[in-house]
Amino acid sequence: MKKYVVDYIHSIRQINNECKVLLFFYMLQCISAGIAFFIAIYLDKHLSISPRTIGIIVSLFAAGNLLGALGAAKVSDYVSPYKISAISIFIQGACFCLIALSTSHYTLGLLMFCLGFSGYAYSANNQFLITSLSGKTKQERSNSISLISVSSNIGIGLGGALVSFLSKNYSFQLLFSTGVMLLAVSIYYIKLESKNLCFFNSSTDSTNKVRDTGRGYYAFSLITIFIMGLIFAQQRVSYSLYLNTNFNESIISMLLMLNSILIILGMPSVNKFSLGFNSLFMMGLGGVLLGGGMALYQFTSYLPFVITICVITTIGEMLGTLVSQLVCFQSAPDSHKGKAIGYYKFLYAVGTMLGTSLGGTIQQNFGINNVWSFCGLLGVILLGFSFFVVKYSRKSLTLQQA
Repeated sequence: MKKYVVDYIHSIRQINNECKVLLFFYMLQCISAGIAFFIAIYLDKHLSISPRTIGIIVSLFAAGNLLGALGAAKVSDYVSPYKISAISIFIQGACFCLIALSTSHYTLGLLMFCLGFSGYAYSANNQFLITSLSGKTKQERSNSISLISVSSNIGIGLGGALVSFLSKNYSFQLLFSTGVMLLAVSIYYIKLESKNLCFFNSSTDSTNKVRDTGRGYYAFSLITIFIMGLIFAQQRVSYSLYLNTNFNESIISMLLMLNSILIILGMPSVNKFSLGFNSLFMMGLGGVLLGGGMALYQFTSYLPFVITICVITTIGEMLGTLVSQLVCFQSAPDSHKGKAIGYYKFLYAVGTMLGTSLGGTIQQNFGINNVWSFCGLLGVILLGFSFFVVKYSRKSLTLQQA
C-alpha cells in the first residue's frame, strides 16, 4: 500500500508546474460538465418545459459536442492553444450565467448548443495542450494523459456532489456561480496569451509525415475510440435501466461512484502497466475487457458479481482510452497533433451518439440481454482488429527495412 501511494505521488510530481496548473483548471471545467448533466432536470423541475422540448434542447447540446470537437480539430494547429482555451471556457461561463437567467425555449436551445460546442472544443484543445507541454517522451505523455483522466473524474464527481446538495433549492445560484467560476478561469488563459507563452510545434518533424506503421497505429487509435464510444453509450441508457431493475437507490449510487473511484485511484497504475506492452494489444485488450465485461451483465444481477464486472469494465475503459489517446497523439505528424486529438474527440462523440440510438433500438426490439451481447461482440471485433494491425505493422516494417 505504501509503495502504491509513493508511486501515485511520484506520477504527479513528474508533471511540470504549468501542466499541474492546467490540470487543475481542467478539473474545474469538468465540475461544470458534471453540473451540465443537471440542466435537463432543471428545465423540467424548475422551468416546467415539456419532455419533447427538453429532448430537442439536449440534442442541440450533443450536436454542439460534435461540432466543437470538429472545430478544435480544424484550428488547434494554427491558433494559439491558450487563446482557444480562453475563448471556449469564456463562452461556457457566459452560457451558464445566461441559462440561469433565461426562460425562452429558443434562447435555451441556442445556449445549450454553444455550451456543448465550447465544452468539447475546450476539452480537445486542453488535452492537446497538456500532453504537448508534458514532455517529449512516451512515458511523460502517457503520464499526463492518465492524470487528465483522473482530473476529469474528480471534477465530474465534485460536480455531481454539488448537484446533489444544491440543485433542489439553489439551482439558480449553482448555475450562475458555475458560470462566474469559468469566466474567472478564462482570465488566466488570457493572461498566458498576453505573455506569449503559447507554442507552435516546438519539436517539429522536418517532413511532417509518418511511416505506414504510424498511419496504421493512428487509424487504429481512432477506430478504438469510436468502438469504445459505441460501448460507452450503453451505460447511459441500458446500464441505468439494468441498475434500476435490480437494485435500490443506495446501491445504484455506490455502483455509479465506483467507476470514478477506480479511475481516480487506479489510472496511474494502469498507465505504468500499459507502458510495458505493445500499444495495439493494450487497445484491443481494453476493448475486450470493456465490451466482454458488459456482456456478462446478461448472466447475473448478484451484487458481488456486478461489482466484479464493474472493476473489469473500468480497467478496460482505462486501458482503451489511455493507450488510444497516447497512440493518436504519438502517431500524428507534429504539425497535426491538435487536429488528431480533435478528430479523436469527434469520433468518440459520434460513437456515443450512434451507440445510444443502436442500443435503444436493440433493447426495444430484442431485449436488454442482446444489448450486452452487442457490447461483447464489439469488444471481440476490437481485439481482432488489434491482431490485424499488429500483423500489418510488422509486415510494413519488414518492407521498409528491406
